[in-house]
Amino acid sequence: MELEKKICETGCVGEKSAVTAAVSGNAIRDLRIGPCASVPLIWRQVEEPSSITQNALHAVLQAALGWLDDHL
Repeated sequence: MELEKKICETGCVGEKSAVTAAVSGNAIRDLRIGPCASVPLIWRQVEEPSSITQNALHAVLQAALGWLDDHL
């Protein structure tokens, strides 16, 4: 329950930890993402470079969560 509360308070997309790794001079971020209102808690963990563009991050989130980039 504590983890669910913390994730929902931070907007569901939170940086779990910033791991500095040398990948073309970029740091790698470890993200834990998922919808707030799901019971049980559903989440995915993805690693992405800190230099990723917003459009590329959008594509990563869509793929990780199995979404089709469409509305219901």
